[in-house]
Amino acid sequence: MKNKLKYVLNFIKVLIWPIIFMIGSFIIRYIFVAMFNSKERGSMNEPEFLKYIKTINYQEKLNDYMNSKALIITIITFIILFPLLYRVYKKYVKKDKFTIKDIYIPILFGISISLIYNISFYNLNNVIHFTNNFDGSTIPIYILIITTGILGPVLE
Repeated sequence: MKNKLKYVLNFIKVLIWPIIFMIGSFIIRYIFVAMFNSKERGSMNEPEFLKYIKTINYQEKLNDYMNSKALIITIITFIILFPLLYRVYKKYVKKDKFTIKDIYIPILFGISISLIYNISFYNLNNVIHFTNNFDGSTIPIYILIITTGILGPVLE
């Protein structure tokens, strides 16, 4: 029983940091949506704006806006959370110096897995359309590679 509890606690310790990063990213995204809404609202009164946000036109504009800001949102979240993550990392890792091998192998592995994942879903989406997130008109490929192929694995 103790071993199972210890296993669960260790599992939670590992999962807490991606969850914290997701919460931080969600808060930053909420701020960007609020900025977008304040710009879109213009001179509309409350009932007009509530009606407007239910339209497809608004949803497409918001989707395009958020896709164009994906890299900025990830970088801001990283800048805000990096000191916390680094402090916790230093607490658990007693190693004084890193070698290049300690850094580049996990990063290359993460980048490879992420790119394989994205390319697989992109091709699957071309066969069976299930999302617009892989549409070339919504997210430039370089932003997709930087955010999910490089920054994601580095942050993990």
